[in-house]
Amino acid sequence: DTGMGGDTGMGGDTGMGGSEPVGNFETVDDLCMFVMAEAERCGLADGPGTIEECREFLSSFDAASAGQCFQEAFADGACPDPDAEDDPVNECLVLASPAFQLATGLVQPFCDKQEECCDAEPGAVEQVCQFFGGFTAVVLISSVEEGHIVIDSDAATACVNDIRMEIEALSCEDFIAESQSGPSGLEVCAGAFTPQRGEGEYCGVPTEDDEGNLSGYLRFSGACTEGLYCADGENDT
Repeated sequence: DTGMGGDTGMGGDTGMGGSEPVGNFETVDDLCMFVMAEAERCGLADGPGTIEECREFLSSFDAASAGQCFQEAFADGACPDPDAEDDPVNECLVLASPAFQLATGLVQPFCDKQEECCDAEPGAVEQVCQFFGGFTAVVLISSVEEGHIVIDSDAATACVNDIRMEIEALSCEDFIAESQSGPSGLEVCAGAFTPQRGEGEYCGVPTEDDEGNLSGYLRFSGACTEGLYCADGENDT
């Protein structure tokens, strides 16, 4: 049940106040009033009941991204169906989650610089970005949902900002000389998430086939506590 709730698995306090601009809203409180009004209008039972609850809830997300997405989801008086397979409210929460923001932050600076500096076939860079970004997002979001990692949004933001500034500062000549086959891997921002799985515990990210059946696991050693790795076993432990 997504409603307007959900656990992002994020640790730390973003310190978001109520008086700073948030995307298209003058303050986070304005965003909260919009969210609360739309949740009540559409009968979303899990909607926040007070400004304070809403502000605390949104502190777990990129509030500006969530606000813009919510505006689109509720545009023209529409009410999202929380039972639909493609629930737009849940999609907004995923896109604004620390896991998705970290995945995007790792991939996008590399892709932007490639667009600027490299001669490639039309759509080639976009395909690479979609592959790396999608794969990284699936691993992170699934690991959070499974309780395998906890993301520190402040550390994640600091890490991806460092990556972005480092790449932006490179000349095209240096970028091409230093560039590898793809964007930075999760190990570059390993300090942004805390592993939760111990020895013998399940650490793989489940994958599904086109019919929604379990088809296997993606091993993710970032879920394992210090000194351990995700082994290729029956349950990926």
